[in-house]
Amino acid sequence: MRICMLSGADREEPYGSMIRPLSLAAGLIDRGMQILHFCTRAPIDITHDQDLEFQEFGDESKPKRLRMLLQSCKRFRPDIVYSHQLNSAKLGFFLSGLLRKPHIYDSHSSILLEEPAHVLIPKRMRKRQFFHERVIIRSASRIVVPSIELKDFFLRNFRINEGKISIVKNGVDTSRFKPTSPEQGLKRKLGIEPDE
Repeated sequence: MRICMLSGADREEPYGSMIRPLSLAAGLIDRGMQILHFCTRAPIDITHDQDLEFQEFGDESKPKRLRMLLQSCKRFRPDIVYSHQLNSAKLGFFLSGLLRKPHIYDSHSSILLEEPAHVLIPKRMRKRQFFHERVIIRSASRIVVPSIELKDFFLRNFRINEGKISIVKNGVDTSRFKPTSPEQGLKRKLGIEPDE
């Protein structure tokens, strides 16, 4: 299967939600998929092989980005369009429609859920974001969320079929992040026995 991914992955922000589409791509490649990944700035430390291709958006306008996506997708011929987060999903919505391919939307949160934290954003802009979120959630072929809580929120607030949503929990790369060896000095200081 060939997947066109759209994300805000950025080598200058190599943490948190920016890593999710990269980790997902690596897992899909391990399962025999081919990925064309459009992102803000491609990670430098990602190994490139024949099944993973990165293209950077740069600072192009949205119409130029869409033209670039269409040209690349004519060559790549994706079976699915996957977009991560709302900004990428706006392009994914149009791209999947133009290509007549299913759109999978991976959301880490919800504009509606986070509204109390966005009081400094003008009301008109927030209303536009709510509208975009609603359209994308209702039109997506599948929705991926990281938690049961977000799934329940989407079901309550957007009135969509439960079978449309899948949970893919966040994780951690255990080859990079693992516990350090216990320090005996720290154990003594905390009153922990050496063999515990």
